[in-house]
Amino acid sequence: MLSLIEAPKDTQERLSGKHNRLLDSGASHHMTWNLKLLSNLCDITLVLVGMPNETIALANKRGSVRLNDKLMLSDVLYIPSLNGNLIPIAQLIEDLCCIVTFTHKLCVIQDPTTKMLIASGEPRRGCISTREPKGRNSSQ
Repeated sequence: MLSLIEAPKDTQERLSGKHNRLLDSGASHHMTWNLKLLSNLCDITLVLVGMPNETIALANKRGSVRLNDKLMLSDVLYIPSLNGNLIPIAQLIEDLCCIVTFTHKLCVIQDPTTKMLIASGEPRRGCISTREPKGRNSSQ
């Protein structure tokens, strides 16, 4: 189950910002090819990552990636040979302590206790574009 999260076409803040993200149910780590997206960057022991096309990619750095002004992913591997940004659904759920629900027309990310909406998305041209709910303030 792979769903591309596109950059927004309007001014409403969305989870994707201006960088494409791929939600993946089978991946084991957050990954990016774009070093500029990473903060808190540090060198790590070389990590070999098996790719779906049966090649091996190498990561030697990791950091954090801000999805929007309220959401940040940690332990994101830097893989320069990757052709996009990968977010494993299981790690998203663990990192953000959230619930992710998919239907044929919608992806919803919620707080598990309050069920408050963190972000949602809808298919656009075969992809899922996500956004934060209107009226959500930074104190929540």
